[in-house]
Amino acid sequence: VYSTESSPFEHFLLTLLLSGSALVVALLIPGISVIFGLMGGTAASIISFILPGMFLMEADADVTNEENGGSTRRRKLLPLFLVWGGTLIGILSTGITIYDMFSPNDNASVDTCGNSDYGSTTLDQIE
Repeated sequence: VYSTESSPFEHFLLTLLLSGSALVVALLIPGISVIFGLMGGTAASIISFILPGMFLMEADADVTNEENGGSTRRRKLLPLFLVWGGTLIGILSTGITIYDMFSPNDNASVDTCGNSDYGSTTLDQIE
């Protein structure tokens, strides 16, 4: 029989595991922008594409052939396109964030938006 009650020792171990893993991630990740990139790419693709496509598939499953007006193929392809397209976008954005995290930054004077730092001039640049 499954019990939702846990012993204090199990609660302590789970808390220790979660806190320890958060500490390890915080020590290994160089900046918060990586976390925002990973979470943003994943959450945006799920909320914008995958969930609406799944909701359309679920809503279309309840509609009979007489009610949908005969456009069965289009009604089934649109949700699949949203789900698979959103999955592809999520995988690509996560991959780009991970690639940027491990790729060397050779050009430090260019920020992530591609803007060069023309406003500041050092003495080495003048000579």
